[in-house]
Amino acid sequence: MIEPTELINGKPIMRQGVCGVIATANVTGRTPQEVFDLFKKSRGLGCGKRWRGALSNTSLLKMLDRLKIKHERKKVERCTLQKFADWHAAKGQTYIVCVTGHYVVVRNGLIADQSGAKPILEAWARRRFVKKVWQIKNPAIDKQAASVAASPAMEKPTVTEAARKYLAEIGRKGGKNNKHQAKAAQTYWARLTPAQRSEEMRKRAEKRLKNRAEKK
Repeated sequence: MIEPTELINGKPIMRQGVCGVIATANVTGRTPQEVFDLFKKSRGLGCGKRWRGALSNTSLLKMLDRLKIKHERKKVERCTLQKFADWHAAKGQTYIVCVTGHYVVVRNGLIADQSGAKPILEAWARRRFVKKVWQIKNPAIDKQAASVAASPAMEKPTVTEAARKYLAEIGRKGGKNNKHQAKAAQTYWARLTPAQRSEEMRKRAEKRLKNRAEKK
């Protein structure tokens, strides 16, 4: 994913309103400066001499077409970016998501924009509402997201096994009121990466919803 320290016209991208440019760079594998220059030089995209980086959906999609990036519009219910990432985004798939006033790329629990790639719980735009979603069919290989997704720490059995050990530890030591519970809980969560914690919280939310449905 594009790092926030990269530059466009000599200025850090994290200080510029170039979220659409960065989304395009992330799915094409090009540098932010390359993508910015492509928009600037291309006709029919509304990026004139005074253009600073803001993009419309139409301009962004036209550039994806010109760069031969296949995309498909996805309809989703009204939801926040966090809910989309947790409930609707398929593992191993890449999406460009337009939220209120912003574009991000979503992949394997990571949210990427000009501030870098972060787990959903650390993304500043996680509470913004999703406006439109496009699934990217042939994104450039995202080494950072791919390595995170492929690492043993991200595999479900690892998280599940850790959870089983944690619950067994709590049961063995005496339940909720035992003084060792807090320490065990801290140790368990400390062993997890931010992405693992997000996954564990998603699983627990699913279980709560399932339990509520069974009680009705």
